[in-house]
Amino acid sequence: MGTDVAKLPLAPVELLCAGAHLVASTAVLTWKGERGI
Repeated sequence: MGTDVAKLPLAPVELLCAGAHLVASTAVLTWKGERGI
C-alpha cells in the first residue's frame, strides 16, 4: 500500500515531463525545418 501511494503522484509528473520533452523536440524540429537549417 505504501509504495503504491508513493508512486501515484509520480506517474502524472513523469507523463507531463515526457509530454513536455516531446513538445519541445517537435518545436525545435519544426523551427529548424522552417529556417531551412
